[in-house]
Amino acid sequence: MSQRSNKPLQKLYLIDGTSYLYRAFFALPRLSTSKGFPTNAIFGFTSMLLKLLREEKPEGLAVVFDGPKPSFRKDLFADYKAHRPSAPQDLKLQIPYVKKILEAMRIHILELEGFEADDVIATLTEKAKEEGISVVIVSGDKDLLQIVSEEVLLFDTMKNERFTPEKVREKFGVSPEQIPDFLGLVGDQSDNILGIEGIGPKTAQALLERYGSLESILKNLDHIPDSLLKPSLKEKLRKAENRVLLNKRLAQIRKDIPLEIKWETFLLGPWNEEKLKKIFEELEFRKFLKELFPPPKTERPLSRLLESEEEVSQTLDNLKGKELAFCLYISGEDVILQKPMGISIYNPEGGAFFIPIKEEGELQRFRGLLENSPLFMHDAKPQIRLLLKEGYRNLKLLGDTALMAYLLDPDAKDYTLRTLFSKYLSLDLGPSRELTSSKGLKKAPPLEAKDFACE
Repeated sequence: MSQRSNKPLQKLYLIDGTSYLYRAFFALPRLSTSKGFPTNAIFGFTSMLLKLLREEKPEGLAVVFDGPKPSFRKDLFADYKAHRPSAPQDLKLQIPYVKKILEAMRIHILELEGFEADDVIATLTEKAKEEGISVVIVSGDKDLLQIVSEEVLLFDTMKNERFTPEKVREKFGVSPEQIPDFLGLVGDQSDNILGIEGIGPKTAQALLERYGSLESILKNLDHIPDSLLKPSLKEKLRKAENRVLLNKRLAQIRKDIPLEIKWETFLLGPWNEEKLKKIFEELEFRKFLKELFPPPKTERPLSRLLESEEEVSQTLDNLKGKELAFCLYISGEDVILQKPMGISIYNPEGGAFFIPIKEEGELQRFRGLLENSPLFMHDAKPQIRLLLKEGYRNLKLLGDTALMAYLLDPDAKDYTLRTLFSKYLSLDLGPSRELTSSKGLKKAPPLEAKDFACE
């Protein structure tokens, strides 16, 4: 192995993207946006990727996918992976978004027509070793264990296992380079490679321990002790010689496919945050938006509880004619029995106020304010209905945020403030929201009601 002093990076991480996508898709229940677009594979893949970036802090990284057409192995054996169903449509729809996320993170993507991700990873690994670069392969695919060496580690993040040559031998009873010989004998059900019936892992391990390779086993069939391999199995193996050699060839990963490599492209750099944020917003990934793009901390507006007649009158006079955010809290959902319980008002200059309503007819004191000030409300219909019942006629409603949210996304199922704050501002309104129910504002101490209403 060449040890160059000017190597472009010390360690390279190569993610088996195809394997990761499938694992994410089948590991998570079906997730979707409010419009029904599936997102479980994207969410799972992104979660695993962010965890890797956070914990491993790689200097260089690439994600490798299977090429768009069947691999050369299909030409060698028509039934290679023939039993596998085609990728589910929901998974196919998500692949372009995974690649968009990788591009926004400026992570190098590799795929080569006619080759599986394994072959691209193995070729990259060989070239990296020539440059003196150590490699971490991120995958759960056992086929890739055959290229594990002192310079190459396989990391299965789903099981939190790291495979060195010693770990491979401990788990499979053979060395990494003997994995194709081992699979040639016992077969690989996942790839539709049929082994020799009667030769299981222990027998294959013992044969390879003694003879080193599949070719050497076949060459020495007449000299293998019957205690190691029964005569009937020797005969089976002799008749199936071409098939088991083909098995080995199918299981062997190619390390010599044509690849042009510029190591600088593997180095990680700053993300395109604007692009990444837009993708997460489109997919409604509020968890990632909150983690990666937290909103700037702002001072909450001054909020006050107004109970004295003097405070209420002075505040209403000061706010008359100004644009206000306004909410009328109602006691229940029965249209006939509904009663006002309090109002909250916000104006950028004056801050937020909560005024409890304790007596019947007390709502009339706000007429001068509400009929002379432009109002912004949320879910205005039930509030206006009660105001009309109380004799209000000239309300100046400028906007209803619930109606605005509906116009932006008519297919959404929830237009509550809690959901809108989370969706558009990545903010959690907190446990004080429990003060509300479908029947309105619950009974609460005035100060607690004030904190809820003014938030």
